[in-house]
Amino acid sequence: MTLGLDTLLKRRLAEVLEETLVDIIVENNFQIVSKSMIRLLMAEEVFSKNGPLHKNIKEKLGPLPFVSFIKSTLETEIRNHYEYQRGKARLTELARFNDIGLWANKLVDQFNRLPKKYHIVTALGPSLKECFSEIDKRQSFAPSLSLIPGKYLIDEEAPLPIPYRAQQRQIGTNGFRQSASNYFPEWQPDSTYLEFRESGFIGEYGVGHAFVKFNIYFRAFIGLLIAIRLFRIDNRMLPGLMTTTPNFEHLVYENNKRKLVPRFWIETSPEFTRVFSKIVVDRSGSANKSVYNAKEAMRKIAFASFPFEDPKRYARILRAAKWFFNSYAHDDIVESYVQRTICLEILLGEKRKTDHVDQTKLLANRCAYLIGKNLEEREKILRDCLEVDQMRTRILHEGSSAVSGEIHEAYSKLERLCRVVIFRELELVRASEINKVAGNLS
Repeated sequence: MTLGLDTLLKRRLAEVLEETLVDIIVENNFQIVSKSMIRLLMAEEVFSKNGPLHKNIKEKLGPLPFVSFIKSTLETEIRNHYEYQRGKARLTELARFNDIGLWANKLVDQFNRLPKKYHIVTALGPSLKECFSEIDKRQSFAPSLSLIPGKYLIDEEAPLPIPYRAQQRQIGTNGFRQSASNYFPEWQPDSTYLEFRESGFIGEYGVGHAFVKFNIYFRAFIGLLIAIRLFRIDNRMLPGLMTTTPNFEHLVYENNKRKLVPRFWIETSPEFTRVFSKIVVDRSGSANKSVYNAKEAMRKIAFASFPFEDPKRYARILRAAKWFFNSYAHDDIVESYVQRTICLEILLGEKRKTDHVDQTKLLANRCAYLIGKNLEEREKILRDCLEVDQMRTRILHEGSSAVSGEIHEAYSKLERLCRVVIFRELELVRASEINKVAGNLS
């Protein structure tokens, strides 16, 4: 699979790139000064003259695909071949990049070979392993989503561990953690790994549209599992109170002719770590509190996986679930409250075509008729929705301090509404996918 650039377009891109490379400034033998790449924007204009091709490339690789690819690829090349050294220098002053014409053509050829296929795996942690005791090998739940036990290293398509290097955790003189394929974490045999498959381009430190999409999908999936009560957030497990800070990494493998090659490990963001370090198994619906029903866990995982059968079609519920996940990242209950109202609006709302009062009533009615089973339930849900919206209005107009003592009751109602609406939306997605399969069979 390639982008399908014709010879004339590749030649023009190489010309623009060659003119740009001579201006590029490298800082500390580590990163490129972004301002020195400003002329590379001319390359995006070369694409824009071919409308359909440009649109296709942006869909596969995201905005400014050529600029992002060139910058990330050059920085990786520099870090792999040069030691950190304070100061600035032109790219052409580094011996490896003397032949700018050669590099321009090489980079354009590499760009044309996109999109690449990636497997991104993340350990869910030993504390959740009781949910996954039914999984003894890679198990796919959607075209792009699988679970893999850490002890399972037999499948020739499964990523194999690379010896763990002690240097991996060392901080270099530049203050950044060592990264890339030279230092790759060993698999944890007691953990189960969540695997997403994406195509596009991923560079070091999560550069690239493919990793942005993965980040949304990963948070959305965990958000869905929290909403349907497979997981819950244990606020007693505050990272600041832990004796050791948990480390969560996304391991990025490139699928190269069906062989998975380790490329990067990327540390999770602070807000992600804050949520993920507090996730535990939700036993609230389990009859036996000491032993979790692993078969029920598999049913819930399959249920939450339905939107990933067609992520574009079900983008709305995935965006909402991501906001629901993010709402747990704050100590400030007011910030969390606002994020959950956004989650609810995404699920129930459209672009505002009416005034605020009419829009609020419209959303409240949609919510009531979606989840209310009888007239009494619908009336209660209407009241709860209006109360939730009144609290948000007060937050926006009066500030967080004005509602700090009154927000807790509305906060609990809002969390319940988000959970139930997400559950109902998942039921609709499941029904749609089952009908699609039945239609295909008939």
